[in-house]
Amino acid sequence: MNRLQSFLFYYLPPLLWAGVIFYFSSLSDLKSALPGFFDLILRKIAHMTEFGILAVLCLRMFLLKKGKPLDLRKNLGPEKVYLKEAFITAFILSLLYSFTDEFHQSFVFGRTGALGDVLIDAMGIIIGIYLFMRWKLRVQN
Repeated sequence: MNRLQSFLFYYLPPLLWAGVIFYFSSLSDLKSALPGFFDLILRKIAHMTEFGILAVLCLRMFLLKKGKPLDLRKNLGPEKVYLKEAFITAFILSLLYSFTDEFHQSFVFGRTGALGDVLIDAMGIIIGIYLFMRWKLRVQN
């Protein structure tokens, strides 16, 4: 895989997805037609989902080693440290973007930034990374 293909397949998707999150955060009113409680639940699930996807896209990007995806089936040996760093970096980067997203929302008319949403995003990030790794291990075996 050449550099352009690596960029398009691994590096561009998390950037585009961050743009999608930014766009939705810029909208002043994101309510559904559901009654209050169900609308709240739907919006929190959306928060978890969008940041879970961001974390997965970041993890995919960080699992590249010398332009090739890391094969998780192999005995990773010395690459276990690299794998741990990829998890931590994907988590931290996604969580930092969650903080900036809430900060951004505090400037949008009709929206507020909430620390509780960052915690919900963190749950989505953890669930997303967990599900991705389970899927990745199953597919590669």
